[in-house]
Amino acid sequence: MEERAEKIRRLADIEEHKLRKVIATDPHPVYTDMDDYCDVCCLRLNRIHIRIVEDVQNMDDNGIRACLDCIKKHDLKVLDNKKALEYEAMTEAKLRIKKGTQINL
Repeated sequence: MEERAEKIRRLADIEEHKLRKVIATDPHPVYTDMDDYCDVCCLRLNRIHIRIVEDVQNMDDNGIRACLDCIKKHDLKVLDNKKALEYEAMTEAKLRIKKGTQINL
């Protein structure tokens, strides 16, 4: 679990750096928008409550977005693939920017 968190932290550093560069040249609220949809219950929620999980209908090999409630209710497996890690990293990067914290690359 710590290895996964470290991967997400490193990816978040990279994503935050990219986001800050884009925002510096073309500021727009969409870059830090935290809303997203749960593909299971179709509710619009804050990204911090959503993870990429295994698609039980096998329609998407990379996984689907599911809120924490649906993950628990349907016993869904959170994935460790590239898409899942990048999603969580982007969420962390957006949170850092919103909070005003900054990384030093």
